[in-house]
Amino acid sequence: MCKKTAFIKPRATQTENLRGFFSLSLNRQATKAKKQKKVAM
Repeated sequence: MCKKTAFIKPRATQTENLRGFFSLSLNRQATKAKKQKKVAM
């Protein structure tokens, strides 16, 4: 039981980190698109 929980915990944190990284990259892409639109206008 202890080994299982210890094995699952780092995985959960990893997925959370991945989610945060993806959301950050998405936000960056959105800001880039906005800047490009402003330049095009």
